[in-house]
Amino acid sequence: MLAGPTGSGKTEILAELAKSGEQVIDLEELANHRGSAFGALGMPDQPTSQQFQNDLFAEYQKLDKSRRIWVESESLTIGRVYLPEPFWKKMNVSPSVKIEMAREVRATRLAIDYGHLDVEGLKESILKIQQNFGGNRVRESLELLDDGKLEEVALLLLEYYDKRYSFGRKKNTSGHATVVECSSGDPQTNAELVLNEMKQEHV
Repeated sequence: MLAGPTGSGKTEILAELAKSGEQVIDLEELANHRGSAFGALGMPDQPTSQQFQNDLFAEYQKLDKSRRIWVESESLTIGRVYLPEPFWKKMNVSPSVKIEMAREVRATRLAIDYGHLDVEGLKESILKIQQNFGGNRVRESLELLDDGKLEEVALLLLEYYDKRYSFGRKKNTSGHATVVECSSGDPQTNAELVLNEMKQEHV
């Protein structure tokens, strides 16, 4: 399982791992959702949970079960769809690789990933987390967004998401975690770091 805080480019790293011959199931692609309040922006409509689970099973059946299979760490729900609970529980007790990346690098990535999207859609997504994010933070984020200061918006939002991520990791994961420190936001470089770390662990 590949874990890491918001903005660390896990989906892109998984794509690079697949190019390297690793077995990957892209849960967010199957769900048509990136797994946050901003997850539906720029994505097609989500399938039903039943269709999502059927598609997931079909992808799983294609893979060699004797080899490792990479998935991204997710909550039980991805947007409006649910992971099969046995699958989710298995994820959370399986060995994982945790990406560590500076908040500033992640903010730059997020500004690029979301900066081309509709501003009104971004504002609506910020308002969705108002209760937990806080009214002052929301107002500050909306003002920065109006000024086009996307990286500053991302930095504020990452304070919120990093706290949620830390809480979720402590609550839901119990498998062995290998930490990979990534100084760059480049997914190809980071996928190589992940694979090198896995090789070292199996020496």
